[in-house]
Amino acid sequence: MKLIIPENIRRQIFCYIDETTPYEVTGIGTIVFKEKEQSFEISEIFLPRQKVDIAHCSFAPNALHEIIFDLIKDNPARAGDLRFRWHSHAEGKVFWSTIDEADIENTNSDWVVNLVVNQRHEMLARLDLFRPFRVRNIPFEIVNLEYIDPEIAAQYRAEVKRKVQRISQGQASTTRSHHKKEGFYEQHHGPF
Repeated sequence: MKLIIPENIRRQIFCYIDETTPYEVTGIGTIVFKEKEQSFEISEIFLPRQKVDIAHCSFAPNALHEIIFDLIKDNPARAGDLRFRWHSHAEGKVFWSTIDEADIENTNSDWVVNLVVNQRHEMLARLDLFRPFRVRNIPFEIVNLEYIDPEIAAQYRAEVKRKVQRISQGQASTTRSHHKKEGFYEQHHGPF
């Protein structure tokens, strides 16, 4: 099975990662299954407002709802396309951590595609099916399509500066205990 990542989306993800490393960052996206080719293609990604540190991401209150509302306001059927999750392991290896596995298990969908990446631009992707029965970790061959406009890359970097608040190592443990009080949705990677 193949996961097709258009070059503009691959570059968008890596611009976000390059801007946030050594911290992690996460997001969601739309994906389409192409039955004839037996492949999935990422069509759009989103960067929710979030607080990050070297091992965690916490979404701002309503950050995911805002993305979902904007996506479906003109076409409610697009909600079914929102089945892609991506996150970085920053300077770490790409693998499925126990936190990643727990986030995937909490998915409320028939299926979801997950991508984990790092600053070295290594990638690992998987498909998980939940209905009609559970199938875990179906691996993908990742196919990258080429090209991105430098102006678009600059827009991605500016978006990170607007939406991602970095927490220093010393602040991280103290800040995490206050996230729930501030209304931040704390989860390591999983936006669903």
